[in-house]
Amino acid sequence: MESRDQGSEIPSNLPGGVLLDQLYVIAPSDLNTLLFCPESSFPRSLAELQGTTELQLGSWKFENGEESLKRVVTYIKAASKLIKAVKGTEEQSYLKADGKVYAVLAVVSTPDVPYGSSFKTELLYCITPGPELPLGEQSSRLVISWRMNFIQSTMMKGMIENGARQGLRESYEQYASLLGQTVKPVDSKDIGTDKDQILASLQAEPQSDWKLAVQYFANFTVISSFVMGLYALVHVWLAGPNVIQGLEFVGLDMPDSIGEFIVAGILVLQAERVLGMISRFMKARAQKGSDHGVKAQGDGWLLTVALIEGSNLAAVDTTGFSDPYVVFTCNGKTRTSSIKFQKTDPLWNEIFEFDAMDDPPSVLDVEVFDFDGPFDEATSLGHAEINFVRTNISDLADVWIQLNGKLATACQSKLHLRIFLNNTKGNNVVREYISKMEKEVGKKINVRSPQTNSAFQKLFGLPPEEFLINDFTCHLKRKMPLQGRLFLSARIIGFHANLFGHKTKFFFLWEDIEDIQFLSPTLASMGSPIVVMTLHRGRGSEARHGAKTQDEEGLSWHFGGLEL
Repeated sequence: MESRDQGSEIPSNLPGGVLLDQLYVIAPSDLNTLLFCPESSFPRSLAELQGTTELQLGSWKFENGEESLKRVVTYIKAASKLIKAVKGTEEQSYLKADGKVYAVLAVVSTPDVPYGSSFKTELLYCITPGPELPLGEQSSRLVISWRMNFIQSTMMKGMIENGARQGLRESYEQYASLLGQTVKPVDSKDIGTDKDQILASLQAEPQSDWKLAVQYFANFTVISSFVMGLYALVHVWLAGPNVIQGLEFVGLDMPDSIGEFIVAGILVLQAERVLGMISRFMKARAQKGSDHGVKAQGDGWLLTVALIEGSNLAAVDTTGFSDPYVVFTCNGKTRTSSIKFQKTDPLWNEIFEFDAMDDPPSVLDVEVFDFDGPFDEATSLGHAEINFVRTNISDLADVWIQLNGKLATACQSKLHLRIFLNNTKGNNVVREYISKMEKEVGKKINVRSPQTNSAFQKLFGLPPEEFLINDFTCHLKRKMPLQGRLFLSARIIGFHANLFGHKTKFFFLWEDIEDIQFLSPTLASMGSPIVVMTLHRGRGSEARHGAKTQDEEGLSWHFGGLEL
């Protein structure tokens, strides 16, 4: 399979959700052997832990003219509170195996469970190389996702999916626990300690002013202007002075024919373009960009962004290239990269640090512009938003981000970044934040337990640094009030409700809120006050399904009957 791999893409996660996403201190090939080799002891240890019996691991065989590598695994699944012991059959097949990346699709059939003949459960195991560790060790990232594939339509689809989701989560919690005992998981602190080493290895591309000048000015416009200007100077030197005639006087020599007037106009236009290019070049050289050697100030949340390179950036100049530079914005502060002349795949290797922030940042905005000169409006080549609430910071240590926008989408533009976010205040972040909030609101706030914080993070899929401040019982007011619970943390407001198995869950950022209004109790609100939160236009699209109104001003959410 490795010899036949033609650089096919890594399969995307299945839509049912991610059951496991973890880095391990092991090479990808070794992790693949541990999980899927017939002689490996891990599947048998897992079966013993979960009470699975009669495990039979088939041999891997090529099928369909040696196009796919497959095997069959059979077992008896242990009985649960609701379902008796049943036989399960897994058809496992490799989708990709190139020596570095491995993807295995497992199709699970359990015909003996209720409605078992109407569905199959699909599991996708993806093993990819992880970041290099400080001691030079290799790491691997294992992502397991799932989906329910219904072969026949059934009215019990929702109940089947909910039951399968719960069962798979419990099963793969045991899977992760056993794997963590067999192979050492990568601690995010281990990646963080490698930050200085990674950044020190970045070498900015040497930029000679003379080399850049030759590269920038070696084009048809400059060369033709130089040739015509030289031609005109030689003509002036060879030609004798003309007789003063027409409206001319001493010191004013005007064109004596339409041809001379046109030639003079062309020379002026070309000179104007060349002077504009010289102005752009001088302005661009003054914009050095990188913060190499400039450290962030203060204690708190430190954000460091390493801009490595760009790929397939849109070309907007007539030359077929562009002069790109990147602007990073976080918490109202901006950092600007240097300008790369005549490049669509520029190499920057520049480092930017943001001064320490008291609160953890929520969003980093990234936008790529084409430099058009000091007095012209820059053209946007694409933009992206990195949401720290929805992304685990360890995943940003080495990442390619897809740019959005008409030009970027058409060209499939990307940026290669390395992002590090850490807090210099240590383990007292929660306590200090709660103390600051108590002074602002004039009320005692209880610090939540680690178990409560963990459940909150798991509920909304939040990173480990996000902590719960308070939560309230309330109802979400739409066409019909929906009883649920409102959660408040340092960066988000979240709502969760579970009505007869139908779950409603969403959250949005504090910084996206444009206005908060308090409406007095009325008959329409069933005698309870209403809190109306309106977001900035274009924000909060992920939570659109919970909004009460949507207009030109933005999305609005109505929460009523808040109780501790």
